[in-house]
Amino acid sequence: TREACQINELVRRAVELIRPRAPRVQFIEQLDDSIPTIVTGVSEIERALFNLLLNAVDAVESVQHSPTIHIQTARENSAIAVRIKDNGCGIRREDLPHIFEPFFTTKTVGKGTGLGLYISYNAIRDLGGRLEIENDPGAGARAAIVLPINHE
Repeated sequence: TREACQINELVRRAVELIRPRAPRVQFIEQLDDSIPTIVTGVSEIERALFNLLLNAVDAVESVQHSPTIHIQTARENSAIAVRIKDNGCGIRREDLPHIFEPFFTTKTVGKGTGLGLYISYNAIRDLGGRLEIENDPGAGARAAIVLPINHE
């Protein structure tokens, strides 16, 4: 189901859901208020945001000083981007090609199913967007959801 939504509001709600699980983590939001309302799959976006933020929280839990997650929204030509960056341990180079495969996880037994990124990747793709994840060498990982403004 597609409906009109404001991406910044979805980001704020996702952060508020995650915040109680991560009392030590500092969330820094840089949300572009000029982003237009778009028509998209709201529940799919919310689920993807929640999965990405939960992964970022897991990544920074071992950071001793100032575990931080940056969330930024921006208009990029005919698209809207939500960028999430953490200062955690990053993703091992050999794991990076597999992160969107079903049941692939780097988490300990009982902590992850290996379905979060797989489901999020496919949902964002089905909305005409893309989900990108990359290492920020020595400084954690970066994720981006990029959605078209005018999706048919």
